[in-house]
Amino acid sequence: MKNTNRSIALKQAILELEKKQAIQEQGLKEHFKLTVESLKPANIVKSTLQDIASSSEIRKSVISAILGTISFFITRNAVKSSTSSSKSLFKSLLSGGILNLIENNTDLIQNIRQHLFHFFFKRHSS
Repeated sequence: MKNTNRSIALKQAILELEKKQAIQEQGLKEHFKLTVESLKPANIVKSTLQDIASSSEIRKSVISAILGTISFFITRNAVKSSTSSSKSLFKSLLSGGILNLIENNTDLIQNIRQHLFHFFFKRHSS
């Protein structure tokens, strides 16, 4: 009788361990699938862009770089390269003025950008 009780208890313990193993195996398989999915190049790029978008410091740096590039092209196109010293002086003043305007009004420019984004993209999704 004693052996039968031990045998029954042992079988129950084995069944419980097998259930636990099956649950852990399923969890491992799910974790593996998630890992494989997260390591796909498209998902890596997507998560990186989401990280950049969520970081206000990086976002400000990117916006600042974009605005600097835009002001460079505006200045360059406003006054085509010339040998005249007055045009060169005008070009330098215009460039400095545009950069100063952009640097002093980043909040306003950011606000305008948000309104334009909502106007063009959010309106159509409703």
